Amino acid sequence: MWRWLSVTLAFALTGCFVSATPLITTATADYPLPNQALVQKYHFLAGAWHVAESAEMLRVGGEYVLRLENGDEHFLLKRIDPGKYIAQEQSPDAKETRFQYALLVIDGPRIAEYTFTHSLNERQDDECAALAPTEKRQLGIVDTPEGDCSVTSVESLRAVFLKLLETAEQPKFVYLVATP
Repeated sequence: MWRWLSVTLAFALTGCFVSATPLITTATADYPLPNQALVQKYHFLAGAWHVAESAEMLRVGGEYVLRLENGDEHFLLKRIDPGKYIAQEQSPDAKETRFQYALLVIDGPRIAEYTFTHSLNERQDDECAALAPTEKRQLGIVDTPEGDCSVTSVESLRAVFLKLLETAEQPKFVYLVATP
């Protein structure tokens, strides 16, 4: 019998916080999610959550894999605070190798995912503008020409994500996860 949990996760991570090399490896990752689950993906549109697609989630070796209609997405998680995890996914763009990051907040059966993409400020083309230059220097964060924040450590991401979470609005996606 399957047990259903309400979960928010964005496995198709986008923008804002990126790195050229992985900050999380299979050796340093944490595994708080089930090894196998069925998920139903929801997105927020016109004031309500709507089903976007269904998928299977598996743990394959040291990675989680989300099997979506348009291909598999591989990701890792790293615990940064009680109930809070950094999610790392390699960019699906074959022209570049970069890793993208989001924050997962796990509270019992609820997992909220925050990308902080285009929610930091009014300028859609400069997502790092919400961070003061002194904060960026202290955390080793560099603006990229694309408007992303290039990060070099889990500690930097932890500090930024915990700060941004204080003023975050709603998660980007919601998944309903069925576990055996």
